Amino acid sequence: MAKHEMVKEVEPSYTGVEPTPQIDISKALNWYHANKTEKDAAKYLDCEVKYAKNHPTHAWITRMRTRGFHFTEATDLITQAFKQEFESKMASGSPVVEVDDQGNVIIVPTVNIQERISAKTDYFIAELEGAIDDFGHGMKPFNAYAWFLKNEVKPIHASKIVEYFKNRADTMIKEVQSKDTREAYAGLGKAKIKSILTVMASIVTDAERLSTNVNKSRKPRKKKAVNFDKIAAKVLYKERDDTLKILSIPPVNLIGASQVWLFNPKTKRLAVYTAEDSAGLFLKGSKLIGYSNSLSYAKTIRKPEKILENVINGGKLVLRKIMDDISGKKYPINGKINRDTVLLRALK
Repeated sequence: MAKHEMVKEVEPSYTGVEPTPQIDISKALNWYHANKTEKDAAKYLDCEVKYAKNHPTHAWITRMRTRGFHFTEATDLITQAFKQEFESKMASGSPVVEVDDQGNVIIVPTVNIQERISAKTDYFIAELEGAIDDFGHGMKPFNAYAWFLKNEVKPIHASKIVEYFKNRADTMIKEVQSKDTREAYAGLGKAKIKSILTVMASIVTDAERLSTNVNKSRKPRKKKAVNFDKIAAKVLYKERDDTLKILSIPPVNLIGASQVWLFNPKTKRLAVYTAEDSAGLFLKGSKLIGYSNSLSYAKTIRKPEKILENVINGGKLVLRKIMDDISGKKYPINGKINRDTVLLRALK
């Protein structure tokens, strides 16, 4: 009994204390809503977060049952139904769930998003049909664009409005011209028919313009900044060669460089990589990419001390002559950097 009384003292806040079966069901659910996350809900339901986040109450009920809470038979039937919905990936939308003090679950179904769009579009079309009746007499022009802005018509509604009134106008023109149906329009007169078609045309034109303008005004999605340090961290290279007294530059310096010089003390091959375009060189794992095959190659050097000094400290004019002054054949290179490669220099 003392244990139960102790739990009741903690009950109003539940801070850091997961509810036990002695706590009222509705208060326990409030604790889970306040202290648990969507990830917790996914864990309790053994499903993906994107499905669990729409059904937190079901997740909390599932968790509470494992801790000894008892729910009504109706709740058990509903939770079984939820399980079947998860298996079908919630294709028909997510219902809102509420639980009363007796542990009975009440489901309030939500409207599918497409149904909402369709219902809103139907409302706009009905209002525009009224505008056609008002402005079809030709007394004054109908400013459809201003009407769209006033009623906060969105591009997704505008596209359906365009489709509807294009079909509506085409149908009217065909019926006016047809011998079988033209009599139905005889009472309107040519001037009235022309005015109605003009209003429909303005609705279509302005709806298309609205979609175009809104899409133009949207800010482009901000690209996620590339973390060059993270990319360069994958490069395997030789940090230093004490015999030749040379050190590698940071691998991040290779990214965006117009030219890169590498040396392998083991094979004594000096390699120069020249970027294919103004974007510069880039790294993919431990490999350089974006270089020109015709301007990138390697040569073997017999006495590297002086040549490497010129590579590291020489100006651009000196660098242009280095490879030409080295006798011997050119070797093709594949961009790979390994633990025997010293990163000598990178030009931006």
